[in-house]
Amino acid sequence: MTTPDTTSFVPETLVDALRYRARQFPHKLAYAFLPNGEVGGEIAVSFAEFEERVRATSAHLQGIAEPGARVLLLYPQGLDYAIAFFSCLYAGLVGVPVFPPRGKSTDLRIQAIADDAEANAVLTTKHVLEKSVARLDHVPQLAELTWVATDTIDLARAAAWREPEIDSSTLAFFQYTSGSTGSPKGVMVSHGNLIHNIAYSSAIWGYDSDSIMATWLPIFHDMGLIFGILKSAYNGSSCYIMAPTAFVQNPYRWLRAISHYRVTHTAAPDFAYEVCALKISAEQRATLDLSCWQMGLNGAEPVRVATMRAFYEAFKDCGVRSSTVCQGYGLAEGTLLVAGADRHRSDFFLHVDGAALERNRVEVVAAESADTRSLVSSGFPAADSSVEIVDPVTLKRCESGQIGEVWAAGPSVARGYWQRPEVTLEALSAHGRFGFCARGRALYYWSHQRCHHYSRQQPLPAGYRIQRRTEPRFTAVLRP
Repeated sequence: MTTPDTTSFVPETLVDALRYRARQFPHKLAYAFLPNGEVGGEIAVSFAEFEERVRATSAHLQGIAEPGARVLLLYPQGLDYAIAFFSCLYAGLVGVPVFPPRGKSTDLRIQAIADDAEANAVLTTKHVLEKSVARLDHVPQLAELTWVATDTIDLARAAAWREPEIDSSTLAFFQYTSGSTGSPKGVMVSHGNLIHNIAYSSAIWGYDSDSIMATWLPIFHDMGLIFGILKSAYNGSSCYIMAPTAFVQNPYRWLRAISHYRVTHTAAPDFAYEVCALKISAEQRATLDLSCWQMGLNGAEPVRVATMRAFYEAFKDCGVRSSTVCQGYGLAEGTLLVAGADRHRSDFFLHVDGAALERNRVEVVAAESADTRSLVSSGFPAADSSVEIVDPVTLKRCESGQIGEVWAAGPSVARGYWQRPEVTLEALSAHGRFGFCARGRALYYWSHQRCHHYSRQQPLPAGYRIQRRTEPRFTAVLRP
């Protein structure tokens, strides 16, 4: 059989990407779920099997919802979540990833998201459906929606699937921001946003069809969904999935999976690297061969120099390199990644004077100087995107060495908030977060004496404003 030529393949949508990979690598492992987080006993599907399940589920959805309709995804971590998300794309629907019902407070948040998105259906598993619907009296509108147990749909339905009329501008999904300080807001992410962001992160972090991913990040958050699940389908690479609780209960499981499955790429918040350095014993480290590990993203919360150094020292004898862990800055309104640190560069630590930093000035000093603050750069934006540091009062570009507001523009910037033009076009509340650029425009994000790197693992540290420059492009402005 002739191997398909991949050099000229540029998908317009994620539907194009998955269909192509299913034809190119029909028998290759696409996804494998480790039910208890332990190696062995994984539930696996090939690209052809995965895509067939997606088409079957999508065909069913095309019979109950019109293109563009919003659909809630209420799944536990696992293959069913990934299948359901792609099924929405295949049906031309807008998926809304959420967590399963698990109590009154979370159920009320799910109801708020369903109301805001004007969802008309809920996708889940048979187990969640049977467990949840009977106890949703406190959220009657949620209970009254059309519920579909996608794991019961007959694979024969795949033949009835009709390719949707979509392109790069079509909305792919809504990523809801935290509603802890107000009602939830849905960030509208298009196929084009996703394709651009995935291609950018794949390029800077050396991710291709030969790569292998391992993730325990929750799929209902963008870092777990995009970096873990979607990146693998886009590139035609294999992905091993475990539940977040599997890591929390035993951090060794994560590194054991990397070692056993010869994983090349993964991602986690800073605390995960710190926990591994502190909690994994010398006996456990002796069982690990991490020489396969090429890149681990550190994001979703403040990135600390001390953590990155401690992790390297703890696992360098296992094969971890000083360049293995890379950092990035992102948020849902930028699809996922705004700037990322090139794994082949080692000059992303910056030592600055602490007193000057408190005065919103950047003065580089020697590492051993008194009151030195060590910061971690978030790296650089994509070549066709830009990051500017702007004075929040004058709205003019900051001078060299001045801390200001971080403004980002580019094809990854999302379409705004669903049905909230007034919030999309206006600044949100101020929280005192700033940034600066140094060393060839590398981005440093500064807040309260720490360099912050965020995606959607927690409430946004900064507000978000959209300014119209030229139709239809928007510029995301991260308010201080």
